Amino acid sequence: MLGDLDFPITIVEFDDYANEADAYFGIEEHETLRSYLAMHPESGTVLRNCGGVRVLEWPLKRRLRQPRVRVVYYFRDLNMPLYLLAFYGPGERIALGVEITSAIKSMVDELVAEHGRQLASIVRRQLSGRNESA
Repeated sequence: MLGDLDFPITIVEFDDYANEADAYFGIEEHETLRSYLAMHPESGTVLRNCGGVRVLEWPLKRRLRQPRVRVVYYFRDLNMPLYLLAFYGPGERIALGVEITSAIKSMVDELVAEHGRQLASIVRRQLSGRNESA
């Protein structure tokens, strides 16, 4: 467990998440959520059999009836960004059958692999640049 961080981590928003969240959040309210997650990435509940995907219930300030939304995100460790994956408005359900959890886990595996490929590419470029100038 990391606890509270001393510095914020990078956050990446998937388009589907951003489109849904924009319908519910004002700019300041959404920035408050992002800032919270950047400093407290382990605050959500880990979804079973989903490769480490988490869900965080977040209050809506301007809604009275069902004042909470669910933010689905993936946080692995400080070496990767936190990925905002999906947004569920008040009253929406998350159906987590075997097929869905398997698809989520596959997506997480793909995210991790792609991040590793990008990181390796950056390291190779930096090392080859040093070798050329030496």
